[in-house]
Formats: sequence, C-alpha cells, structure tokens
Amino acid sequence: MNKLLLVICYIVDCVDGIDAHTMFGYVIHDVRKAVNVHIPYPAEYDGVKGGCAFHHGRFIMALRKAAQAESK
Repeated sequence: MNKLLLVICYIVDCVDGIDAHTMFGYVIHDVRKAVNVHIPYPAEYDGVKGGCAFHHGRFIMALRKAAQAESK
C-alpha cells in the first residue's frame, strides 16, 4: 500500500506494530529469461517515499482499534 495514502488518511499509525515491511516498488521476475524488472514507487512527496506490505487482517484490526479510540 502506498504510504502517502496512509498519511493523507491519517491512518499511517495503523501499520506500526503489525510487522509491516517498507517497500520501494515492485519486482517482476521472468524466470525463463532470467530477467528482473524493477518498478519503483513514484518519487518522494512531502517527505514520504515508498509503501508498506503487511498482513491485511492485522491492518484491519489496527483500523478498528483506531476507529474505536475516536470520539463519536
């Protein structure tokens, strides 16, 4: 998930403590041709670069906890 999106939505704290890994793009492996193609995330924007990978169930539970902490 793009980390900038998490910052914009004020939920970037929800990826803390859930074993999220920082990512800077994707790699496509072509095993037959032994070629790797790297597709980076867009350039840094407002101090945020990259994204994160995580177990979605843990992220959903963190979102629920954050929502419960908000005043109604």
